Parts: sequence; structure tokens; C-alpha cells
Amino acid sequence: TPPEISINLKVVPGQDNSPQFVAGTIPVGTDIEVPIEIIDQEMGAAILTVTYNASVYAVQLSQTGYSIYQPVTADNPAAMGKNIYQPSFSAPIAGSQTRYFRPGMPGTYTFILSATDAAGNSERQSVTVRAVSSGEIPGPIDGQPVVDKILPEDKAADIMVSMPIVVAFSEPINGATLNANSFRLIDLATGAQVAADIYISINGGMMTATLQPRTNLAYGHEYEIVLTRDIKDSNPNPSQNGEFLPLDQEYRYRFTTKTPDIYDLTAGGFELTPGGRGGANIALYTDRESGRAYSYVTAEEAGWRAVDVTDPTMPFVTYKENHSQPPDTATPNVAWRYRGAAVDQETGILVLTEWIYWNCAECGNFGYVSFYDVGR
Repeated sequence: TPPEISINLKVVPGQDNSPQFVAGTIPVGTDIEVPIEIIDQEMGAAILTVTYNASVYAVQLSQTGYSIYQPVTADNPAAMGKNIYQPSFSAPIAGSQTRYFRPGMPGTYTFILSATDAAGNSERQSVTVRAVSSGEIPGPIDGQPVVDKILPEDKAADIMVSMPIVVAFSEPINGATLNANSFRLIDLATGAQVAADIYISINGGMMTATLQPRTNLAYGHEYEIVLTRDIKDSNPNPSQNGEFLPLDQEYRYRFTTKTPDIYDLTAGGFELTPGGRGGANIALYTDRESGRAYSYVTAEEAGWRAVDVTDPTMPFVTYKENHSQPPDTATPNVAWRYRGAAVDQETGILVLTEWIYWNCAECGNFGYVSFYDVGR
């Protein structure tokens, strides 16, 4: 698969008059950071150029950091790494420090980042920013708007069902033309359009549109993102007699959501008492602050577990409790059986019912109800 590129433009804080990006424009003379991240299994080369009018400036890139972005798992046999690069600009586009970009003249500057990994897979991303003199009305970008990036990427698989659709444009778009007819998400299994809300924002000089489905997508379904040529730019184009231009083409990207597996509670981190009755009950709770989801599973003589099920395809045990003696045996002398489970979603109070049995002639049975505050 090709590398995943992230290039952003950020105004360096502490400058006079507190400059900021507005609809992809910035005052001349502003110092701008250009953080770059590239995610891939094994990177090869990264090349950054900046164009201004007929000039093309090559920018030196130095790798300043690396971290594991996605570790090796059963479903991911090779680790994905995050490679961090720092650009070094030279005159006439260098800022107060060489790692800063500074537009010295009004006009349009286009950053083009190309990345090729060790396997020869390539990806390219461009970001356009306009520099304007103080008090100047930003001029238009002459030409059709282009989609620079769509997430999820085309043919992506195992996408989380809660993931929004994010589109980055090469220039500001007329928000009135970006709507449910021109920006659609189609469930290819049913043919139905997904009900969603669309938001527009400016991020580091790049205009983005986010399509947020109103409910989670279906597991294991293929979806198609559609961007039509009804979407138009927000500035008139001199080469077209002041007309507003549509997208350069219609865009269609497809992706597939994750398919959760069936997990046997007798395997791995879910081991139950040998010969015991196995799982007895389950309760689900979602932490509103973190957004993580947990299942609380009672397992009779084997106690109970807290299981993080935020990603239902990769659940993992976060807590385990077992008071049977001796534990993990088929016939314990003390069978401490956890049976019922319930969670109040508002207060985060977990309730477990327990039945304790002593395996001796003089001993008896006892029942308890325990309360746990899992919302803290």
C-alpha cells in the first residue's frame, strides 16, 4: 500500500499582529511551520517542493523522529511506522529560522510532497496557500478546484464503523454547493445513501469537508464516497470570464468496514474454570468522557472480567477477579460464583450478583450483591 502523507501548515505563535489563516490566506511575511508525517512499513524517499508563479523551490527534508504507529498483530504481520520530517527552507522562502516557511511576496504558493516507500509505492499530496499584503482582498486561484485527499482512502479495508469521511480541497469551496446531493456516502450492500451531516473547516490553510454519519456504519459493508462536479470554487476565475468552476472531475472512492469476529470465552484471556459452567451474563457500558466501551462478563466459578470492546474486532481483558479456592480448578473447595451483571449508564454503577458455596458438610451457601463504580 502507498504511504500515508500528512502535511500541515501552522502559524508560528508569538508574531506581531497575531496573523492567522483565513480561508486559505495568510499575510505576507508570516512565519509558518510545516510539520510532515509519513506512515508506512518501510520508507524510502520523501521530496518536498514549493512553487510560486514560475519558480520551483526544492526543500531539504531531514527525518527527525520515528515511532511505531501500528504494532505487529495477528492481522497486521508488519509494523507500520510514523516517520517525522522537518523541512529546511532557503531564500527567498525561508523564515526567521530555516525550519519556517515565510511568503515574502503576495501570491499563491503550492507545497507538493511526494513519498515513495522501500517497495516502490508512491503517494503525493499538495497544499495551496495564498499570501496577501496587509489590507488586500485575497485574489482567486485561477482554475478548477481539485480534491487533494480523501479519508478513508480508496479500497481501504477494516475501517472503523464510527469513522467520518474527510475530504481536503486544493482551494476554498462554495459551501452552498457542498451538500447531501454533491457529497454522498452510499451503502453498496443496500444501495441506500447514508444519512449524515456535512461540516466545513479550514485546517492549516487547507479547506476540508467532513461527512459525519448520524449513526455508526454497518459492519462488513462496502461503502462508496461520491463527490460530484456540482461542487464549485468560491472565487471567480479570470481565465473563464469570472465564472465559478466545478471540481476537475467526479470522485468515487470505496472502502470496507471491519467485520467483528466471534470470540470464544474459553480461549486466551477469557479462560474459564475447567469443567465450570462458563459465561453466565454480560453487561455493556460506554464511558462518555473517553468514548470507550466495556463489557462486564460474569463467569460463575471463574469470577468476572472487564473487557474493552471499543474495537469489537480486538477485545481485550482489562481486569479479572476470581475468589474461588483453589482458583482455576474444576471442583474448588470454595465456589465463588459470579452470576448476574448490570450497569447503570447514567451513574456508571456496576452490579454483580454472587453465590458462594463451601464444599463441606458443615458449610452453607451465601448470596451477595456487589456494587462497583466503573464510571470513575
